[in-house]
Amino acid sequence: MAARRLPDDVPAAVKEERLARLMTLQERMTLRQLQRQLGRELEIVLDETSKKQETQLRGRSRNNLRVIVDREPDLALGQRLRVRARSIAGSSLIGERLREV
Repeated sequence: MAARRLPDDVPAAVKEERLARLMTLQERMTLRQLQRQLGRELEIVLDETSKKQETQLRGRSRNNLRVIVDREPDLALGQRLRVRARSIAGSSLIGERLREV
């Protein structure tokens, strides 16, 4: 923890530029990870109503990816659901519910 005692001699503009580069890199990495999931079947646990559309629910996969699905009358928060990842919206996948046979 010796670094904590050193003076902060990095200008704010440099810190902001570094943060912007880091965020851009993270966005690219997230997009690549989401692209690899397209077309795959995922199991999710529904955890909340979508922040953007009340007609959709959000769930999380085992590897913590956010997946948005259309709300249906028989779906409830806490429920496990099998979906196919169809598209990407921001940092989330859009999933299509798979019907049990």
